[in-house]
Amino acid sequence: MKSNLIRTVTACTLICIPLLTACGSSKDLDTYQENMTAFITETTAIRDNIDAIDTESGDAGSALLVELDKLDEEFKKMAEFDVPAEFSANESLADEASTYMTESVKLYHEYFDDPEAGEEICDAAYENYKRAFTRISYISSILQGNIPEGENVTVTEDEQTDFDPVTAEDEFSY
Repeated sequence: MKSNLIRTVTACTLICIPLLTACGSSKDLDTYQENMTAFITETTAIRDNIDAIDTESGDAGSALLVELDKLDEEFKKMAEFDVPAEFSANESLADEASTYMTESVKLYHEYFDDPEAGEEICDAAYENYKRAFTRISYISSILQGNIPEGENVTVTEDEQTDFDPVTAEDEFSY
């Protein structure tokens, strides 16, 4: 299991969490910040547990599956977070990340539970795993105020037309 991807996403997300508070102090943003902080804390602990698995032990596969199940649960929780309107794009990305992680864990179970399973099952599991964390990376970029970049990324920006310019007839104060 490649943990460098998790470390990169974790670092990016930990950097962007404080930026959420800079966006305002609304209850929704505060709750989202707390939820994302908890998500990062839990997924980092799980990553550390995965890194600590002795790959030479007879129960390494079982230990990995236990940690992956925990990771899947954290992704499912994250997908259920109420996302503030300022970060609405994160809603679908979180759902996609959770779906990819669930598929990854399902395939890892299939690989470790079935002695006849081929390497293609493990490869597909890892590909889904990477895609899940790629979505987390996109979420992190958005939280930092950046536009996500990457292969097959399409960004559509909403045009801001819900404002009225001030006219000479308007009353306003400085």
